[in-house]
Amino acid sequence: MNLDPPYHVLADLLIKGRLVPFLGAGASLREDSDETLSQSSSESLPSAKELADLLARELGIDANEIGAHSLLEVALYYELCAGRLYLQSKLRSIFLHAYRPGSLHRFLANLPNPILIVTTNYDRLLEQAFLAQDKPYHLVVTPIALPECEKKVLWWKHNDNRPTIISPDELDLSLKDTSIIFKIHGSVDPNSDEFDSFVVSEEDYFEMAGRYFQRTLVPPCIYGHLAKSHIVFLGYSLRDIHMRHVVRQMRLGLRHFAIAKSMSKFESYMWRALKIDAYEISIQEFIEALRVEGERLSTVYTPPQHPDGTVHKTKAEAEAAEHH
Repeated sequence: MNLDPPYHVLADLLIKGRLVPFLGAGASLREDSDETLSQSSSESLPSAKELADLLARELGIDANEIGAHSLLEVALYYELCAGRLYLQSKLRSIFLHAYRPGSLHRFLANLPNPILIVTTNYDRLLEQAFLAQDKPYHLVVTPIALPECEKKVLWWKHNDNRPTIISPDELDLSLKDTSIIFKIHGSVDPNSDEFDSFVVSEEDYFEMAGRYFQRTLVPPCIYGHLAKSHIVFLGYSLRDIHMRHVVRQMRLGLRHFAIAKSMSKFESYMWRALKIDAYEISIQEFIEALRVEGERLSTVYTPPQHPDGTVHKTKAEAEAAEHH
């Protein structure tokens, strides 16, 4: 029997700022079809398989020669043949396109309180959604394969065109008034290719693992918030050993959740082994149900005489405000 996610609990945690959405590749794919678009379309980001197929075709890779559908192997082969800069320029041309944010990105940008969002995606769908809602945000990126940024992170303050290169230990951000988007696998920079960074090949994952053990992967101010929060993994597949490693790194002791449209038996067992509650439901259905429950809780927490849009984190806070 398939159980529904605990929407009441998740909406309550989200309102209280104790739920961190962690977005994987599946969170960026198109919503209106069971099939992802081909790379010839400009309407949707490619899936990992489609990206691998595209790079493999450009190099004339025989499917029997290497794992032609494996993005890790194809990206490494592409880098060996054409060089890192050429690979990055190709990825930039794909991920810099102005794809349309989905319902998940719009939902997160429209939340009334600041939020921490973590993602392994390179695209700018989250940033576009926040800009469309005129919501400020800090962007923090862990760069890979950028020698001048070794053991550093990139930090864009809201509306900054260039990042501050800063040691993770020196980054001091909070969620008091501004959301944080943390990109753990790099990002495309719309202003310059100077700071483009993509964790895409085996070598990149090795570097990322090294940064994890050196404690330079996640800034302490972000890690501290993760340590006291519940995480909901959205759009992740555990068939990739590197993704399993990322999930293991990020789960920090509390109860966590995973949402995916479909899961193999292997993935279901893996989520269970990682002690993460996994639910087989589309991200769009999940977000809509979470939105409805969040609106219901917000109504409960908002006394009728308060201005529209007033949301208190708890019923006790709402009742206390009512008497002032």
